Amino acid sequence: LANGRWDGSNIRPKPEILAMTQSSGNRIHMGSLMVIVSIKGFEKPSSEWIVKARIVFRGDAVKDEENQAAVFDDIAASAPTSLGGLNLIVAYGLLDGNETSTSDCIKAYVQSFLDSSCPTYVLLPAELVPDYARHMYQPVAPLIRSLYGHPLASAAWQNHLSNILST
Repeated sequence: LANGRWDGSNIRPKPEILAMTQSSGNRIHMGSLMVIVSIKGFEKPSSEWIVKARIVFRGDAVKDEENQAAVFDDIAASAPTSLGGLNLIVAYGLLDGNETSTSDCIKAYVQSFLDSSCPTYVLLPAELVPDYARHMYQPVAPLIRSLYGHPLASAAWQNHLSNILST
């Protein structure tokens, strides 16, 4: 497994997956991954740079088995904190004797499994294709974990977190 995000042991050529699903009548979603690389602290001397990379799902270009725009069964949107709620927390923290802080969850989305009625396959960028699959035309792998950019990732993470907090 590629860090558990997609099934690296099940990489196959995209045309093979499409032919299989079309002949069986099964539905799938097909998307691609994008690697984003940035330099944190670019304004500082190069000795202080931190190179960061992130793999995201191209949620703007998800197709189905017939190469049509994918339709998701459920518009699963998480409920982001409202501006009013944020203002209330800030106001509470400003009162004498109170304090507020924030925190971010490290690698939040990939902690949750992708919950979708259709198997989702990802077209791997060249830099993520393992040596044994380099000969394949358009290598794809089943997506297992939620990735930033997938339309259902936010809801999957929210459900995962709710389950953790309620146990």
